[in-house]
Amino acid sequence: LSTFNTLLDKPVQQYADKLQYNPKKQQYIFNEGYTATSGDISGDSGTPKVTATFGSALEKNAVTLTDPVNSVAITFTPKFQLGEPQKDQNRIVYPVTGKNALKVYTLKGSGIKEDIILRDKPSDDTMEFVYDITLPDGVELRSESDGSLAAYGVTGTLLGNVSTGTEQ
Repeated sequence: LSTFNTLLDKPVQQYADKLQYNPKKQQYIFNEGYTATSGDISGDSGTPKVTATFGSALEKNAVTLTDPVNSVAITFTPKFQLGEPQKDQNRIVYPVTGKNALKVYTLKGSGIKEDIILRDKPSDDTMEFVYDITLPDGVELRSESDGSLAAYGVTGTLLGNVSTGTEQ
């Protein structure tokens, strides 16, 4: 992976320390046990504000990103084959089965970044990576101008009791 470091965000040791393998669950877990407290839910404190799990082949290599502040979890399950995940500092690296490629998740303070590194040019100049995405009710993903995805939605607790009626 060191060959590709110029393509990836610089490692962050603080985040690497929070990425641990759980042999019982057979998955890597980032920021396990984090709960939103009044002192660290906003701003640039450097403390990660999310948790994430990175599944093995037993869990179909699913990745779940959770925002504990808003109790929202989003799961990305690849519809293509991956090898077993490996930790590289604050990154999780999955080899893409049958392709000379790597899928790299870099852990951030407010999310995760996915990079797919192709070691060879595809013969037909295209390659497709498809995912099943599981979202909570009332949440949608939107593509941002920088190419990232962001989750948007509202909850009933934010809306309260909204009633409409007629003049009758």
